Amino acid sequence: MDEEADDPVSLAAGALGEPDETFRISRPRIRTKFWTALGLIFGSLLVVAVMLLLNLGIDVAIFAKVLLMPMIIGSTMLVTLYRQRGLMVLVYPSGLLRLQRGNAVSFPWDEITEVRLKVQRVDAPEIRFGEDGEPSQCWLPSEAPNMMVWQAGLWLERADEAAAHVSPAIADYDRLVKLVQRRTFPRLWADARDRLLDGETVAFGDLEVSPAGLRHTSKKLAWKDFKELLVAQGKLTVKKASGWMPWAVLDVSKVPNPHVLFALVQVAKDAARTPMAPKPEKTDSEA
Repeated sequence: MDEEADDPVSLAAGALGEPDETFRISRPRIRTKFWTALGLIFGSLLVVAVMLLLNLGIDVAIFAKVLLMPMIIGSTMLVTLYRQRGLMVLVYPSGLLRLQRGNAVSFPWDEITEVRLKVQRVDAPEIRFGEDGEPSQCWLPSEAPNMMVWQAGLWLERADEAAAHVSPAIADYDRLVKLVQRRTFPRLWADARDRLLDGETVAFGDLEVSPAGLRHTSKKLAWKDFKELLVAQGKLTVKKASGWMPWAVLDVSKVPNPHVLFALVQVAKDAARTPMAPKPEKTDSEA
């Protein structure tokens, strides 16, 4: 049997052409994490055995934080690595193809409706503006954790609700996350901006953006009282201009399209002071 012909990348290239970029699980990275996980597990067991052998008392708090936690972290790392074995992501001009152990799911850029990120901290989103002064690109930097790989992740969903998850165990994870956000931003941004210009409310999960301000559950925050959005410890925090308590705190991984949210909040906040430019009218050829 021709091994090259059975290679998933070769099969995909034969059907779709050569991808622009290929992201796959890094074997050296997997080996490093595998041995690190085993070291955490057996190191904790060894310490417990020594303490029992020497008849030393074990404080419950010390056992939970110092001895039990490394075993939990190591075990979780092993489970995550097992689930993500064989993962590959191929990037094409028209979209993204996720391959894993014989399963292939395609995500054309124009059909992706949701991009969700699990990220622990974002000091500031990267926003690029075009000549018209509008955001042309926006993305949230996201790094792969060295050990706690479950603290990061990328989820994609199509219009037909087909979904897929990409683990940070994949090589060049930060570059892939940036690429996905850049490729999906133009269409998702255009839709969100047009709805805002039409006076509609744009929902990002439990957080809603409108020309008047933000809404979360039954609470409303006018733009004049809004200060900033922050991501810290995996939470999206909305801060008010006055007071030190956050106005709202959400799990950032539950907020769809956070790259569009940050850009829309920036534009809507500025528009509260300076009216936004009207939507360009469609020409006869576009109608």
